[in-house]
Amino acid sequence: MVAGDLNDEPSSEAIRALLGTGLRDVMSHPEYRGAPGTHGTGTSENQKLDYLMLPPPLWDQVQHVEVERRGIWAPSTIKSFDTVTSKWNRASDHAAVYADLDL
Repeated sequence: MVAGDLNDEPSSEAIRALLGTGLRDVMSHPEYRGAPGTHGTGTSENQKLDYLMLPPPLWDQVQHVEVERRGIWAPSTIKSFDTVTSKWNRASDHAAVYADLDL
């Protein structure tokens, strides 16, 4: 499993190299139906900088995939937690990618 803020877009050589090992990005799983990005407003694929990549045995166990965006401050796009009232008290400018697996 590879997870985290890789600060690279899906089309980058580094991301393609990781995916070339057989790892798969959970945001491409059929269980994910959200916006394509994880940074800023997350509305475009060029805003995807954060990843959760799984090998085939774990891929088959995915039950649910989501991106937690409520800690981000993007008031015209995202409904943040009530305590997030500006970019100064946001949790991050990156959303958290997570998946539930049936292990």
